[in-house]
Amino acid sequence: MIGDMHCHTTMSDGSTTPEMLVQYALDAGLDFIAVTDHDTMAGVQTAVNVGKRKGLKVIPGVEVSTYDAKTGRNVHLLCYMPRKTEKLEKMINNTLKNRNEAIKGVIDEISKKYPITYEDVLKAAGGAQCIYRQHVARALMERGYTYAVFSDLNGRVFGDIPYEVNFPEVREAADIINQSGGVCCLAHPGRYDSLELAWELAEAGKIQAIELSHPANSESDREEIEKIIKKYWLVPMGGSDYHGYYISYPHPLGTCTTPGEALDALLKVREELNK
Repeated sequence: MIGDMHCHTTMSDGSTTPEMLVQYALDAGLDFIAVTDHDTMAGVQTAVNVGKRKGLKVIPGVEVSTYDAKTGRNVHLLCYMPRKTEKLEKMINNTLKNRNEAIKGVIDEISKKYPITYEDVLKAAGGAQCIYRQHVARALMERGYTYAVFSDLNGRVFGDIPYEVNFPEVREAADIINQSGGVCCLAHPGRYDSLELAWELAEAGKIQAIELSHPANSESDREEIEKIIKKYWLVPMGGSDYHGYYISYPHPLGTCTTPGEALDALLKVREELNK
């Protein structure tokens, strides 16, 4: 068995619906996936139901946006299979609220140069639980100002406009994930230069898994991550961070994968956490 444990849908900043994500995973020869939209689990149940009908195992998840108070860097945590979600949902819903408030200012500034409206962007966002810059770019595409979500215009439009979102602190967020009964996994440590943080979180028992196979992890990153895995018995995860065409560089489903043995280990950890 093999799967992709890091996938986004139209419920956040992905271009693929939960239904189509399941079909694409089957087309790619995967046996399981995890739906891990940014700060929302709105697409999980649909994917689970479609997966049951079509023969694909879907793991409930969410990618929690945080920051490291020591370095000021962004950090993403993957939460798999939470059980008691009240505190978790309060935290991620607050992030969605902050994101939506921040993007309104961006849209206001862009609308001074280009005739797009907030309603245009809402339409482009479809069923997403939050508006992302990809949706703003999609609105510009609809008006004919650019040919792609990620283009030179995208860089110019967003380059000088402040976009600041208040995220929860990573250590506090990890505690809330643990309290939810979910497995806490540090996502793509190589992307935000989080290897030192990975050692700290692993030693403190705040994470039980870590993303080993990811497009943003370099070979040297993976070597360091493997050391952390061996010392603290973390579950090694693999995921493509699939966003469909809402990403600046292509990596289709199955670009990075998780073997069935790792999924089994993840399920065992989850059982231990909820005893």
